[in-house]
Amino acid sequence: MIDVNEDTPGIKLAKRLDIPTDVDFISFIKEKEKIDVVFNATSERYIDEKIRQLRPEIEIIGGLSLKLVWGLIAEREKAIALQRDLYRNTIGVLTSKMENKNIWAHGHPEKVTEYATLIGQKMSLLPK
Repeated sequence: MIDVNEDTPGIKLAKRLDIPTDVDFISFIKEKEKIDVVFNATSERYIDEKIRQLRPEIEIIGGLSLKLVWGLIAEREKAIALQRDLYRNTIGVLTSKMENKNIWAHGHPEKVTEYATLIGQKMSLLPK
């Protein structure tokens, strides 16, 4: 994804998703061999024409199609966040039920989480 402003929401999202980004579309198109699709969020036709001139095999997505793609990505991120929250809430409820049923288990899930996190950090599987 190419944009002269690296602080736009689209560029930030592309970076989070490991989609290549740049500020100069011409050098980007010339230098990157493995480009299948370009998202043109500028609505500038000359950019589409220049890309087609340099690399006619590249698919260009812009306008309403681009809005649809970004909307789908945003909805997917929301769904993933909701699923993560539901999972955590479910674990919390199950933990609470287990602790209420067995007083000896009180605090056990937290200790297991703490130790598992420390092990994961030691193994460089989790950030410190």
